[in-house]
Amino acid sequence: MSYVGPESTFISHTMITKVFVLVDIICFLTQSAGSAFLFQEDPLAHVNQLKIGRAVLITGFVFQMAAFCIFTLIAILFHRKSIQLKGDQLRPLRPLFWAFYLSASLIIIRSIYRTIGECSVASCVYLPFGTDKTSRVRRL
Repeated sequence: MSYVGPESTFISHTMITKVFVLVDIICFLTQSAGSAFLFQEDPLAHVNQLKIGRAVLITGFVFQMAAFCIFTLIAILFHRKSIQLKGDQLRPLRPLFWAFYLSASLIIIRSIYRTIGECSVASCVYLPFGTDKTSRVRRL
């Protein structure tokens, strides 16, 4: 952004860095809190905590995915505006933009996969039964 100039985006490159690092930290802490609820010593005694933990974890996933989609949208708008301003001068940066788009697409696909995967088992908890250390699934 600083290479093209401040007129290429509606948010400064230092502000976008601070905002998205802060959002990433919040998402990480939210997901950590949800995971902490899920790993209780006695899952039978705290089924409600397991439900809350899974909901907090899914909320963290969704929030992270939404934040990254907004970040990607800002990058797309920046790319379009910088092409209008600089034109062919950005030709050397074209591979970087395409690498970013590929990476962003894969990250978004992974986030969707993680969120759907966590939602699909939202009603199941893996509980140990018996003494043979095997696990079975019980619906909450």
